[in-house]
Amino acid sequence: LRPPPPRIEREPQPRLEPYRLMVIRRDGSGYELVHRREAEKALRLAKEAGITPVLEPLPDEPGAVSYAMVQSDRRWEAAPLADSMMPLSIAPSVLRHPPGNKRIAIRLQHLIHFPPLDPEVMVAVRSLIQRHEEWEDSVQEAADALYVPEERSEEELRLEADLQARIAEARQQLAALGGNQSPSRSRSGTGTGM
Repeated sequence: LRPPPPRIEREPQPRLEPYRLMVIRRDGSGYELVHRREAEKALRLAKEAGITPVLEPLPDEPGAVSYAMVQSDRRWEAAPLADSMMPLSIAPSVLRHPPGNKRIAIRLQHLIHFPPLDPEVMVAVRSLIQRHEEWEDSVQEAADALYVPEERSEEELRLEADLQARIAEARQQLAALGGNQSPSRSRSGTGTGM
C-alpha cells in the first residue's frame, strides 16, 4: 500500500503576544533576553513605585552594568482582617502563629545591560546569520524537491484503496489454499472476481 502523502501545515496565525527569548542552562537556571525599551520601562516603573535599583559593574563582563531591584511580594501577604467579624476559631492560621514565624516573600528583578557589539563583530554575526538562513533555505528546497504532490481525486484514491484491499484479500486466499488453486476461487465455490 502506498503511504499517505505528508500533511502540509498551514502558515501560523498571527501572534497576539510578543515573542520572548529565554536562555536555559542545563542546571535549570537561565535568563530572558529583553529589548532595551523593556528594561528601561521596568526601571522606570520601579522608580515610580519607590524602589531604588542597585547598580554595580560586572567584573567578568567589561562594560556591562547590573541593576537589582528587590520588593516585597504582596501576593503572599495575609489579607487585612481589622474590619472583619470573623471568629478567631476560623481565622487564617497566620493569626495564630507568633510574629517570628511570619513568612516574608520578596520579588527580585535583576537586569544586566550589555554594551553594544563592535561594528566588526556585528558584521560577522550578521553574515553568520545570513549564511545559516541560506543553508536552512537549501535544506527546505531539497526536502520540497523530494515531495511528490498528490494529483489524484478523492474518488481515484478510494478506487485504488479498494483495489489494493482486493489484491491483499486474494493473496490471503491464495496463501490459505496453499497456492494450488486460483485466488478467484474459494473453498465454498464462490468467486471473488477481480
